[in-house]
Amino acid sequence: MSDDKKVLVTGQGFQPILLYAHTVVTDSALRFSPGDWVRSTLLVELKNDYLFETNNSVYILLGAGSRKTAAPDVVTSIF
Repeated sequence: MSDDKKVLVTGQGFQPILLYAHTVVTDSALRFSPGDWVRSTLLVELKNDYLFETNNSVYILLGAGSRKTAAPDVVTSIF
């Protein structure tokens, strides 16, 4: 993400980070079934290293996980 876009994103209260999970365990809003994958919208706040909050949802992170860097077009092509 370019520096200009990072400034725009952070100025709107987001961090240029999103979550991709291979396996949903449970979804209290019933949007996803167990075993589905999910890609979030941009991060608003990460609390206690395991509560990933977006504008629409709070994800509870389970397991070791990993961080990756990818170009925005690569990230949005995940489906």
